[in-house]
Amino acid sequence: MTPQLLSLDYDYPTALLESDGDGQPRRINLVIDWASKTISVETRAHDDNSLSEYRWRGMEDAYPLPPLVDATRLREWVEEEVLPRALPLLEAYQTVWVDVDQYGRFPGHECEKEEFDRWMLCDAEPPLHDGGLWSVAEWLSDGVPEVSHETTDAAIEALADMIVDVAASENVVLDGGREAVRAYLLNYRQDLRDAIPEPDVYEIRGYEVLEKTARASGTTARVLVPRSWMGKRVKIVRIDP
Repeated sequence: MTPQLLSLDYDYPTALLESDGDGQPRRINLVIDWASKTISVETRAHDDNSLSEYRWRGMEDAYPLPPLVDATRLREWVEEEVLPRALPLLEAYQTVWVDVDQYGRFPGHECEKEEFDRWMLCDAEPPLHDGGLWSVAEWLSDGVPEVSHETTDAAIEALADMIVDVAASENVVLDGGREAVRAYLLNYRQDLRDAIPEPDVYEIRGYEVLEKTARASGTTARVLVPRSWMGKRVKIVRIDP
């Protein structure tokens, strides 16, 4: 009997790589339900060691997969490597009553079941991708030259999308996802703003005040004033940081 392969089709390699929110990847298990003849995948918190009674009674098993398992190649690997070893056990499996409880058993195939469990835990080589789970700070450790103290909120939003897309193209999952990237960029911009010194206060006696923007002029910048100022002394104060 060929089992049903459930939830084994994914569009990108990191589809099963998820964060628990504390920088730790969630566990990925290949689940073989011997009683219902199905094979599927589950993810659970990295510190979740709970065991359902159904699983404890041997009616299904969960075999850990590496955090970097390539989800797009998982079905092919299960079909080529796992199924040939599991099919004799699926055919031999029986649900039996012991007193008032049901248990999963493999009559006459106990040694084969032990060998299958050993292979899944020790020798199986699921397909892997070359990405990983990164914190946003690690991924952007070289800084964010696209962000300055003047960067707009709209530009922050667009940059967050770009960073997430670039990471995904390299099979990297960023802990906290896009919201963590956005928060990092906003904090980065705020740090730049906080680093700008407060302007000095000058008391200047004069006859007229003009506010101008300095324009490029060769290798310098200049400010145009009325012709009537020609020959007069002036003081220029930069009011932008």
